[in-house]
Amino acid sequence: MKHWFRIVILCLFGVACQTEAPPQYATPEATLRAYQAFIDNNNFEAAKALSTPAEQRRLETMSRIIVEEALDSSVLTTQFLKLRCEEQGDTAFCLCEVEDQYERYEENYRLIRIEEKWHIDAPDEEIIIENEVPEDR
Repeated sequence: MKHWFRIVILCLFGVACQTEAPPQYATPEATLRAYQAFIDNNNFEAAKALSTPAEQRRLETMSRIIVEEALDSSVLTTQFLKLRCEEQGDTAFCLCEVEDQYERYEENYRLIRIEEKWHIDAPDEEIIIENEVPEDR
């Protein structure tokens, strides 16, 4: 009886080792949706885990600015109305139509595959965030 028990355990262990679970964010679309959900909730550390080093630096700057805002004004609810990604090797380009509680707009994202996982990359152009109150000169 013990012999059969060992065989069953070894078979189950062998099957478990052979079937790998797919990566949590195996597609650019899934990665982008998760990233945006983290950004919406000001969870910049989690968003950084889905980002390239360049985007991580941009998120650092963004998080310092958001900390100064009132919490209820900095939490968003973003919906992807359209999301289409085209993969070209280890790069994916995603064209999106998104809507949050303030507006509807189009957004483009570039994702880079690093070690079989997709990461959001920083935009080519530098985003300038200006204060709403004009400075006195």
